[in-house]
Amino acid sequence: MIEPLLRIDEKLAKYSWPELEIVSKPVIESGQVLVIASGFEDRAWVYLDEALKNGCTGFRVIAIEYRPYYDENRKEQLESQCRSADIEPVWVVYDRCDPTGIGECVLGQIDSDASVMVDISGMSRLLIVQLLVALGRRPQGYENCNLIYAEAAEYPPSQAEFESDCAKVREADPEPAFISWGVQALAVTPELTSPSMSGQAIRLIAFPSFNRAQLRQCLDELQPTHVDIVDGVPPYDAFLWRTDAIRRWNSQAAEAIPNRVDHQTSTLYYGETLHLILRIYAAHSAFDKLVVSPTGSKMQSVAVGIAAAYLQDIQVVYPTPMAFTDTERHTVGVANYFQLSFEGVHL
Repeated sequence: MIEPLLRIDEKLAKYSWPELEIVSKPVIESGQVLVIASGFEDRAWVYLDEALKNGCTGFRVIAIEYRPYYDENRKEQLESQCRSADIEPVWVVYDRCDPTGIGECVLGQIDSDASVMVDISGMSRLLIVQLLVALGRRPQGYENCNLIYAEAAEYPPSQAEFESDCAKVREADPEPAFISWGVQALAVTPELTSPSMSGQAIRLIAFPSFNRAQLRQCLDELQPTHVDIVDGVPPYDAFLWRTDAIRRWNSQAAEAIPNRVDHQTSTLYYGETLHLILRIYAAHSAFDKLVVSPTGSKMQSVAVGIAAAYLQDIQVVYPTPMAFTDTERHTVGVANYFQLSFEGVHL
């Protein structure tokens, strides 16, 4: 029997994507290449720390340094940690003001047959998407790739902090900054850009966040005809209040959108977001230019990266925050380690 020819989005929708697995003992195998970012959160490179404590050796580290430079990103501490285990990290600079080509820069440091482990715990959403696009577009795709994600124990703001800050808002008061504030630019990189047909409508897929300037900037600059709003749903009851809080915080911008469709997907289980993007693509890509702004959770950004790797007519834009709040108002601790194994993924 002859198999029917499927479009690439249909293949992606039918594919059995790997599920997240909890890691009880962090391990990095000898010969593997670990890609990691020197962030300021507790979870940024705790997986590496635990793997070294578990006696893991013989692997390489490609460390991503954010620019502009911030002491809080603790580059020197990460470098010292590696050298204490006789590992000389290879540093790759990621300029938030000019993020073009970071995926190819990282791949240039990795042999084509190497087993790659990407720790996304301390990475920005755009960086996650860029790396997954670069890896997915290799001839071997995601084969021999694993993603590591350290889940934080606490996510700011707390419910009490959010309600207190909202109560203080007045027209003359400054905008509360929960995690980041403002937007310095709408980042568009060549590797995440697709052409537009003359007169083609723009359909924006947006993930509202506690930085409501991000959604506003996308709406103002893109002037989309249609908008799909994706509200993130945390996997734990203690954090479920955040879905409604983010919706309320962005309500002024969202409710002014005439052609809006609302969706919900898990902030942890990336498959829900991936299949939502594929459904929107199947229904609308023949007529609309799809633009995705990955400002949701890091695992939702994983889904965006996978989709953009294969669906090259999707445009990805990222409203880069103007600044971040102090490190005391960021995630705290680690709850669980997760692994996403792409070892056998090949389409």
